Amino acid sequence: MRTRRFVKEGGKYQEVGPGDDKHTCAQTLLCFGLLLVIGAVIGFLIVVFQTGSCKYNIQPYKANTPIRTIAFGSCARDDLSIFNEINADVIVFLGDNVYADTGSPTSLQAIYDRLSCKPEFQDLVNRTRHVLSIWDDHDYGYNDVGADNPIKNESKSIFSEFWKIPDERRLKAGVYGSYVFNMSNGTTVSIIMPDLRFFREPLQLCEHCEYAEKCYCPTNRSLLGDVQWAWLEDAVNRSQRSDALTIIASSTQFGHAANGYESWTNFPRDRARLRALLDPRKSLVISGDVHWGEISVLDGLVDVTSSGFSEVDLNVLPNANRLGNAVPQRNYGLIDLENRTVSIYGVGHVRLLSVNV
Repeated sequence: MRTRRFVKEGGKYQEVGPGDDKHTCAQTLLCFGLLLVIGAVIGFLIVVFQTGSCKYNIQPYKANTPIRTIAFGSCARDDLSIFNEINADVIVFLGDNVYADTGSPTSLQAIYDRLSCKPEFQDLVNRTRHVLSIWDDHDYGYNDVGADNPIKNESKSIFSEFWKIPDERRLKAGVYGSYVFNMSNGTTVSIIMPDLRFFREPLQLCEHCEYAEKCYCPTNRSLLGDVQWAWLEDAVNRSQRSDALTIIASSTQFGHAANGYESWTNFPRDRARLRALLDPRKSLVISGDVHWGEISVLDGLVDVTSSGFSEVDLNVLPNANRLGNAVPQRNYGLIDLENRTVSIYGVGHVRLLSVNV
């Protein structure tokens, strides 16, 4: 059956016959062709301007160089304008430094390349004397992934090259490592960066969740693995003997109360083991991941969470270990080594939270 079509001419609707459709079909084909051309041009421009890495300057690490301030934070996706406000001797990227969420090394590399071309990123790393980085799930592979990441070795190679990781970290499995700096009073500070992804055994799903459809329960499985544990215990013991301050840079939260989301609370044996190593009078944990900032205290040990550089979650979860209020806005952390204070700053360099360590 032929479809009847009508067009409005002179205030009245007139039926369009088969012969009258020819010019309409020709116009449609022309418009379709133009759309194809425009789409191809846009695609070409995207390829030209968004692929390929850009130059940026991450200076090689030199042990025992003097520092006064350490900035830190996590979760950087799109609006990185807060980078323009960060001014410190050291910056520690705590993970989710990009949001790749991919099993493709090619896609992961392209997303890192895109970060390298952002002016705010280039400016920050070019003017910061020491740039340190650890990964979390979204820049390691995909959401909540651990040792089962099928591209973990390729991901390590891309991560190490992008962040100019020293050979000492490249020559072993995972990306864990530690750095020692001098403070103005002649004492030292260590920044110890465990890898919470490469060796992490599977999470334990809960049957009932309070805050989400999917959540995780405590398990006796390992977060770090035996080899990394041996390294971490040695690094912490050496630092506690000689350094004035030991900083554990953790990609997920350490000191908060369990809420079912991914963190050290899912691995209570590992958390208790590290807590026993750390002297609260000489130690500090900095962490990321959750898309809000807060300060938690676990048996006297302070954990300052800075998240995110660009990502914000207004649905802040309860935390019985929280000191003061949470910060559900873009933020970064700053450690003042001379005054022994750790603060969380929001947009406009407004100090929102602070604690002495």
